[in-house]
Amino acid sequence: MKKYIIYLPVLLVPLLNLMLYEWKFSVKEFFMMAGIAFSEEVFFRGFLLSKLTGNFRYRVFRGILITSFVFSGMHFINLFSGASPGYVLAQCISAGCIGFCFAVIVYRERSIFFCVLFHLLINLTSTEANLELSESQWLIYGAAAVFYAGYGIWMYRRKKKVNKQGER
Repeated sequence: MKKYIIYLPVLLVPLLNLMLYEWKFSVKEFFMMAGIAFSEEVFFRGFLLSKLTGNFRYRVFRGILITSFVFSGMHFINLFSGASPGYVLAQCISAGCIGFCFAVIVYRERSIFFCVLFHLLINLTSTEANLELSESQWLIYGAAAVFYAGYGIWMYRRKKKVNKQGER
């Protein structure tokens, strides 16, 4: 259990969403969000990441980046739901950074379990998000995106260091 404490900072966006929005959802929305989280994680971190990285250690970082960019780009579809271009851009940037972090977690754990759980929490807490962002929300989500990118890089480098020492 102690080794999983490292993933607590991933809860930053759900906590921010809880502070910025009302948190209410129906049972139907819960199952819809669970299905979205599960299917996206199975495809992006379960299937695509494993295909891009294979068994070659030198391809790991490239695979993490590619899956993060593709995951980010997929969120542009939200333009068709009536969201403003600014909101969708913010969502794509944060999704890319969070996707990077999730890919590193899968690389570390060899499991998508935590990513599905964290993805579900993010989805559930953002169901009431406005389709427009205020200036302060831009700053908050921008800082969170930078945090996730930095945190993902830190976890990736820490994993490489642990592997070189022969532990784990």
